Amino acid sequence: MKFRWPILLGALVCFGMAGLCQPQVPDEDAHALIREKAESVFASLVELRRDIHRHPEPSGQEKRTSALVGEYLSKLGLEVRTGVGGFGVVGILKGASPGRVVAWRADMDAFADDSPDNAPFRSVVSGLKHCCGHDVHTTIGLGMAHVLSSLKDRLSGTVLFVFQPSEENFRGARAVLADDPFGPLKPEAVLALHVGPLPAGVVAVKPNEMFACRVEVAIRLKNISDEKEALDVCAGLLKELNAPPGLDVLSIPLSDVDKGPFSPQSPLAGFFTVGDSPAPVMTEEGDAGHAVRINALSSSRADIESAVGKLKEALSRSKLRDNVISVECSFLQPPVFNDPGLTVKSMEIIQTLYGKNSLAPLYGVIPGFNDDFAFFQQQIPGVYFFLGGSDFGKGVVSMPHAPNFEVDESCIKAGTALFSSLLFELTKK
Repeated sequence: MKFRWPILLGALVCFGMAGLCQPQVPDEDAHALIREKAESVFASLVELRRDIHRHPEPSGQEKRTSALVGEYLSKLGLEVRTGVGGFGVVGILKGASPGRVVAWRADMDAFADDSPDNAPFRSVVSGLKHCCGHDVHTTIGLGMAHVLSSLKDRLSGTVLFVFQPSEENFRGARAVLADDPFGPLKPEAVLALHVGPLPAGVVAVKPNEMFACRVEVAIRLKNISDEKEALDVCAGLLKELNAPPGLDVLSIPLSDVDKGPFSPQSPLAGFFTVGDSPAPVMTEEGDAGHAVRINALSSSRADIESAVGKLKEALSRSKLRDNVISVECSFLQPPVFNDPGLTVKSMEIIQTLYGKNSLAPLYGVIPGFNDDFAFFQQQIPGVYFFLGGSDFGKGVVSMPHAPNFEVDESCIKAGTALFSSLLFELTKK
């Protein structure tokens, strides 16, 4: 996953989700025990993370990491499935009393990168490192399994821990899901996190899209005698629609992708073509004529419809009005989409148990990247969180895929405790 990360803050609305959104009274004693256990295992989790960091494995080759995860879960007494969708691992933790089934997903693969590893426990594999934080994600998932298994007698329902391979190439989630990872235990919710450049331990989340939608717009044309002129008309329309701020169709270079509607200062939402050369591209479609294709990002699904409508209207007034066959939009990747009710419920639990300052609600979307956790969310209501891993005073900034990517390891303890508490509450009937 590649990141260009503005931190966007704002307000939220709860739409409610049956069952999971009903108010619960937290078991304060249990959460005190969760925090104590997270503290007691913290040092061992740091060593575990550093071991994974030293031995990164690329997408589809997570053999060592998978074996480590499976052995760790087995020692905790969880029922363990290995070889799920490749090197995926599923650990099943059943509580002592009836409750809901909730899944937690952590990704395991590393990323090809030739930049120096800043960690003193640097990667021993040349050209490969955990510069996206998946070593931290895996460690927190194992830490949560450790903490919650120690409270098994007080836990309701079932927690399914899914350790996924091949996130970086966007193939692992589909492979895991095709392998029936849950069996008869159908989760009512699925959760995941990604480290980001917030202060260590701070959680950020919002309902609906977390990332910009990746789409392709195809303007199909007939009877085109001058391809260059047709392409210039389409490019000109994008520039026209870009003129007034806030219109739905914009064309911007990659260097400016964090500006405008994606800026922390702007509440605008929009539809974007993105790239160093964001001009549309024309392709021939045989007897069907030509298609002008635009790779784009959109801040929401709703904006796509509005943007395509405005583009159609602009074409109807252009030189190409008699040449247009259709204007179609298709997803290149499904966006991570947080269930609104479950998201707000999770936020309420986190802030009740860990204070208002533990959570920063997001505003807007993050452009230019995505996570294949979206495929889980297509089947199960889900929430994807960002977890801060930075210590700005020490120059530690957890900007994924950045050459100077580092993580303040205190976020491992914070994430283990906070998300263990969240799962503990969400599994209650």
